[in-house]
Amino acid sequence: MKRVIFLCLLLLLALLTACGGNSPAPTAAPTSAPTSAPAPTPTAVPAETPAPTEAPTPVPTEAPSETPTATETPDWASLGGTEYEGKAKGYGGYVHVTVVLDAQGRILDIHMGRHSESEGYGSLAIDVIPAAIVEGQSLDVDAVSGATLTSDAIISAVAKALESAGLDPGDYGYAP
Repeated sequence: MKRVIFLCLLLLLALLTACGGNSPAPTAAPTSAPTSAPAPTPTAVPAETPAPTEAPTPVPTEAPSETPTATETPDWASLGGTEYEGKAKGYGGYVHVTVVLDAQGRILDIHMGRHSESEGYGSLAIDVIPAAIVEGQSLDVDAVSGATLTSDAIISAVAKALESAGLDPGDYGYAP
């Protein structure tokens, strides 16, 4: 029994010695002196900075445009836009939209009205789909994953609003 314990300890010592030998050997210090970078050359600094001879010319500001900023809700009727409403059945009930069109049928904006869509995925579709339609001027947009019914309802409601304006939703890439 003593022999077995002795052999186990010997084996353990051999393993520890072998594992401890993986550290790199110390390196010798360099024998030559390190080279240093050349000293910087001093540059002359003027004693005084000359004062400007003329005052800077003010930059004229542009007159405010009629295009509304992102933070304000535009009055599209005063800017030539006409509003049309549409609704379609979504996941939690009807989704109501108001679509603002210009005289050429360009979609200027889409306002989401009443809806009972779920928070989370449904509200994500409500944020994403109208912006994608306006940006692409197309109803052929990708549905939000996990909110396909809400996405399709928004697209259908916009198509119905276009129909109420006398336009063909097919011209905007709509395929029911």
